[in-house]
Amino acid sequence: MAEASTKTIYKAPALEKGLEILEFLSSATEPRGMVAIADALGRSKHEIYRMLHVLESRGYIARGDSGDRFQVTNKLFELGMRNPPIRNLHDVALPRMRELAASLEQSCQLVVRTGTQMVVVARVESPIEIGLTVRVGYRRHIMQSTSGRILYAFHPPRTQQQFLDELLATRPDGVDADAFLADAKRAIEQGCIAHESDFVDGVVDIGAPIFDLDYEGAIASLTVPFMQGRYTSLALETAIGRVKSMAGAISDALQGGQANA
Repeated sequence: MAEASTKTIYKAPALEKGLEILEFLSSATEPRGMVAIADALGRSKHEIYRMLHVLESRGYIARGDSGDRFQVTNKLFELGMRNPPIRNLHDVALPRMRELAASLEQSCQLVVRTGTQMVVVARVESPIEIGLTVRVGYRRHIMQSTSGRILYAFHPPRTQQQFLDELLATRPDGVDADAFLADAKRAIEQGCIAHESDFVDGVVDIGAPIFDLDYEGAIASLTVPFMQGRYTSLALETAIGRVKSMAGAISDALQGGQANA
């Protein structure tokens, strides 16, 4: 008798429910209540209640200011930062980011991709009193940020169409896909991108890709929210050149294994 060719698929219903909740809350723009979570996932309130209690007790989610709505914490992010490639990237990039921030008198961020979102994994604040920074762990849809444009533009070509399909399927309202793709094409041609901030007037976000031999495509984006006008006497073109150069220096250090260079 021939052996069955189909593989056994193992189910873990409780784990699946917990993961569904984490994935839903991680993509939510604001804390969500139990009923909203249950409705979105097609689960009963009884199922969701128990899972929320466990996830909260383990520190993966927390209640918002209202007390009856939940949001993800940084615990998963902290676990991800223990991953050797990300930890090595962080160790290599941070001293060079400090050098860049001092040179520009601007803050800078290290951004990686998680699913269809970008997430800030490191930051260095401006050395002067005025600067624009976001918290570590901050995330946004890839198509809504300059860092996301870099991470898409320098994504491995063989899977870029699949990545684009995922982005379009989750695209937030108001995002212009044609403009996004045009920006990505320009980023490839120039090796970097300078784009007016999607959220803050008077700021031009400068992004450049970081590469590692162990990863196909850009592993991260080095991004500077460049505040123009009276905040600095530095020309935008000069800042763009320095961001691009420092991203190249970080890439060289990663590929040469010079974590302490």
